[in-house]
Amino acid sequence: MNYKLISVALLALTLLVISNVGYGQTNQDQLAKPNQEIEVIEVNPNNFMTRTRLKKQLIKKQNEFIALYNSLASDPDFKVFCRKASTTGSHIKKRACRPAFYDKKEQQEHTRLLFQAMSGMGKKSVTFSSPRKIASMVHKERKASLQDMYQKMIADPKLKKIVEEYKELNEELADTM
Repeated sequence: MNYKLISVALLALTLLVISNVGYGQTNQDQLAKPNQEIEVIEVNPNNFMTRTRLKKQLIKKQNEFIALYNSLASDPDFKVFCRKASTTGSHIKKRACRPAFYDKKEQQEHTRLLFQAMSGMGKKSVTFSSPRKIASMVHKERKASLQDMYQKMIADPKLKKIVEEYKELNEELADTM
């Protein structure tokens, strides 16, 4: 017979019995004191804010702001529109929100590019305007648009409230990093 194996088994059995006796005493102590408060922690997955939920709420707030601002905007060129687009050299589409005047300028630049390419027929090199160049072309319109948006925010408390809520959500999202 293997005495080492039997001694280890007896030791294990003894430890198991001792641990169960101690556990039983603890449970009986708790039953004897029913007035003792027990802390209950409830986890509700619907109230738990994940990064994805925060991002979706940010987009929802942004859409609310844009819809309200567009209804108040006096100049149709200042109205903001969002769409998913991929940048040059990428297939990944990202959400981009821009005022109408930016899209008009971009369309004019593409028309100019097409006209330049067709009229030159390879004689001249065609220069494409980068998004940065277009942004510099619409600098005055952008400044006027931002001023208009700021004035609307001051005048309309609903717009201001949406911006405050957006800021809070954005700070909450930053805290999750």
